[in-house]
Amino acid sequence: MSNEQSSWKADRRISLKQWYTPIYVLLSIASQGVGAMLIGLACIPGMALLAWVWNSTAEAPAFWRLAASGLAAGIAIFLSGDMLLIWIVLTRHVIGLSNRERYEEFRSPAILTTAAFDFLVNLAQAFFLPIVRGTIFINWFYQGMGAQIGARTVITTTRIFDCDLIEIGQDCVIGGNVAINGHTGEGKIGIIKRVRIGNQVTIGANTIILPGAVIEDGVVIGANSLVPKDAHLDKYSLYGGSPVKKIMPSPR
Repeated sequence: MSNEQSSWKADRRISLKQWYTPIYVLLSIASQGVGAMLIGLACIPGMALLAWVWNSTAEAPAFWRLAASGLAAGIAIFLSGDMLLIWIVLTRHVIGLSNRERYEEFRSPAILTTAAFDFLVNLAQAFFLPIVRGTIFINWFYQGMGAQIGARTVITTTRIFDCDLIEIGQDCVIGGNVAINGHTGEGKIGIIKRVRIGNQVTIGANTIILPGAVIEDGVVIGANSLVPKDAHLDKYSLYGGSPVKKIMPSPR
């Protein structure tokens, strides 16, 4: 490589560094604007219901008017939460946000795509997802965000990220506060890889699963464990620890 080419690349790196902070600030502000818009749209049906009940009970005794309005407010909260999940899924599809396996610098557009994807998941997590964990609604949300989830699987965590890189089989139990990540970082490099979880897998509470992990059928993982990047857990075995180690064949 000539000195001229090396100099051009060095100048380009300096230029990108100079532009990184203002772009980062603008994207952060834009994300708040998108979040406010989605929350506002989600609240419209609930607010309309509240206004209708309040106006319809104008001639009713005060107690009954307050009781009807309180019930409408409760319904409006859940209605708005469900609508928020729907709007988030629709936004993801309209924008065309998707992840694919790759190794990229943190400041690359590919990593920004992953960050935007996870922003939508974080928005759901912050405002409504905890209320529906353990129900079919959280499965539907993650599936709408691209995750592959088998029948009869119970998910009690709100920390599944990079959903379109996550595969979970049938008859699984994902414990509370489990984190399943399709991305991680090593130095300046962002790593984005698929996570595959087989059938009849049980994952204990507070476990962390990192990109590239493959968990075969029938695995049981104890609580507070760490499944490292690219780990491969053999079928019908019991694992635990940080990082996980095979303890014994599964008790099933």
